[in-house]
Amino acid sequence: MNLPTNPQTLAYKSFAGKNLVLFDGRQKFSDEQRRAYLDRWINDVRLK
Repeated sequence: MNLPTNPQTLAYKSFAGKNLVLFDGRQKFSDEQRRAYLDRWINDVRLK
């Protein structure tokens, strides 16, 4: 699927998902949760 990025085009103006909000606030993590999350990201994303 192509996502239009130029706001001047008709494709962008008619794209239904252009105002999609993925994250509306910052989540609060404890230090232990943050460490576990970063360790998982390093193992599953960065090193693969």
